[in-house]
Amino acid sequence: MFHPHFDIKMAFLNFFRLFFFYLQRYNIRMTNFKMRLAEKNIEVDCLDPYTREYCKDFLIDDSLPCEESFVINEDDIKKEMDLECNRGSYGSPELSCLYRKIVTRFVLDDILLFHCSSIAIHDKAYCIAAHSGVGKSTHVRILRKVYQGRITCINDDKPLLRFEKDHIEVYGTPWNGKERLSNNIHKPLDGICFLSRGQTNSIRRISPKKAFDKMISQVYRPSGKTELIKTLSLVDRTLSTVPLYDLRVNMKDEAATVSYMGMVERKGL
Repeated sequence: MFHPHFDIKMAFLNFFRLFFFYLQRYNIRMTNFKMRLAEKNIEVDCLDPYTREYCKDFLIDDSLPCEESFVINEDDIKKEMDLECNRGSYGSPELSCLYRKIVTRFVLDDILLFHCSSIAIHDKAYCIAAHSGVGKSTHVRILRKVYQGRITCINDDKPLLRFEKDHIEVYGTPWNGKERLSNNIHKPLDGICFLSRGQTNSIRRISPKKAFDKMISQVYRPSGKTELIKTLSLVDRTLSTVPLYDLRVNMKDEAATVSYMGMVERKGL
């Protein structure tokens, strides 16, 4: 049993600090690989072999050319560990740092990180977004149970939205939540549900104006001015392109029918 004053979070972060101190001292570079995200080939040079393993379903052949390259160094890790400590995350600092660099670069090419659970139904994508802890993954699990065989998970936590001329495409990524639910697939976006808890189940269409605050809180907002302006522009494009819904559920099986009939069949609205 831990000592009552033992801080497991600080012990975890101190271990990483010591580990990366030795990597820096002896100039060790451990892992290089290539992968494909949202139609872009990228090369990654990082420190932890687990990062490659984490991304294994999206790896591509080393001989293929890449449009972008990302290097994770010791200073990046130290900065990320401070961020993770501040927000109480136990995730890998290197994985968080890598994805932060990727999505900051990608947004300039019309690719946006959306914190949501994304599913495919009848070859179309639907995103269910909510604040952490509300139950978006739980609701998706109920949907998959009730509509067995009809629903495929694209990504359960952090998919990418790629903006094409006439539609938005939703892409799976390795960054897929605690349950590691995702597939290396993509589908055109056909609706976004903003989920909250309720005593009864209901779904209704909402306007882009009412949806703006809900969505902006669930996209990655870069610190750079150019990237942030681009992010806001992509959020506006999203809200003006696809149907938007306010979904209130009680997490019973009946909630799956309400959301499915509203989003997919467009009934009961």
